[in-house]
Amino acid sequence: MTQDQIKQLLISLFPEGSADLYKTGNDDVIGGWLNSLAGSLKDVMADRFDAFVRNMNPATIDENIPDWEAATGLSNSKLATFGNDAQRRNAVLSVLRMHGAFSLDDIRAILQPYFLYADPSQIEILEPSRPQQRTAHTYTGGILGPAALVEESVIVADDPRVSPAGVILEFEITTTRLDSVVVALRAPNGQTYQRPSGYLDTEATSVTAESYRICWPEFAGLPIKGDWRVLFASQTGDNITIGTWSIFVEGIGNVYDGLGGVVSQGLGAALFTFTAVADLTKVGADYDIDGGLKALTRWKPAHTQGGITTTNALGTACAIPDTENAIPNNAIPC
Repeated sequence: MTQDQIKQLLISLFPEGSADLYKTGNDDVIGGWLNSLAGSLKDVMADRFDAFVRNMNPATIDENIPDWEAATGLSNSKLATFGNDAQRRNAVLSVLRMHGAFSLDDIRAILQPYFLYADPSQIEILEPSRPQQRTAHTYTGGILGPAALVEESVIVADDPRVSPAGVILEFEITTTRLDSVVVALRAPNGQTYQRPSGYLDTEATSVTAESYRICWPEFAGLPIKGDWRVLFASQTGDNITIGTWSIFVEGIGNVYDGLGGVVSQGLGAALFTFTAVADLTKVGADYDIDGGLKALTRWKPAHTQGGITTTNALGTACAIPDTENAIPNNAIPC
């Protein structure tokens, strides 16, 4: 409320007809007294109540920003020390938004207080392509047979151990006695698992170029690097021809040196990476890339790796040497 509104409220409380007895202008005795009282009430009551309501909402806090920073663990952050009120308020909002799910919209909600886009839905988040990863981690063998026993191996250079997905074997087979075919797969450490005769199909006997898939979850956690060998055998001695075959297997986990340092990660770890792109033509006046990166680091699940990169002079996220978007771990190769 304004001072004049409070003054009019006070006048309305006087007995009816008081306006005919008293002069209520600000330069008059009674009016001046009422105006002074209205100013005092505005300072100690109306304004304080407005401030109370304003500072209960983290989107509009101004007087008790330090209290909100303490409650959200930001008291010792760089923004708490050097940031302006808008940046400090946005940092609090970002922390409060970290209690959502792990989705792209939640990531955008966390970054928006730092990016300050006019339209936060335009914040671009890059993720690895799962189909491309599947192709990269699929190892293909050649044509086998015809013979009663056929086998071949492929070399997997990934490290250090098989992901929880295990191994997926896909193949195309031609035989007159499918019910007698045994399929076996051997890991580089010699561990072998097999599927018994009749496993592929309990009804079909003679098949021509028929495609099958076998999942081997039991290989999860075993060493992945080295020679993987697949074997097809007919227990009845009938010929088997394998037109095409392949295995999908990816490594996960850290590879350590002798001192306990991480040398590399299994190639499957790329699935858990993402990068947000800060388009410098869309960010707001008080944008803070460093604050956004710290917010992501604080919030993201431990098994993921998230970063922020910026657009270059060409307007793309592709890394250009000696520029800000070529920072290691955040750079996007194109």
